[in-house]
Amino acid sequence: MREASTSRARSQSVPRDEAGHAYKDKEQQIKAKKIAQKKVNKLMKVKGKHTAKKGEGDRHIPNLMPKHLFTGKRGIGKTDRR
Repeated sequence: MREASTSRARSQSVPRDEAGHAYKDKEQQIKAKKIAQKKVNKLMKVKGKHTAKKGEGDRHIPNLMPKHLFTGKRGIGKTDRR
């Protein structure tokens, strides 16, 4: 029973601009992509220096000795009282 059944591949979604619904023809699609790329390049010239900097939320305080590494480690002379 199982050998006779065939598996089907998953359907893959296509981006909207490549599907061709938004443009009259291929020429209009190419022109729109060029204009969009020019806008991105212009924006990167103006804000390019600041876009790749580490922000406040990206700062990381390293946990040099996390709690799971501390457990069960009693030093010499620590067993006389709790």
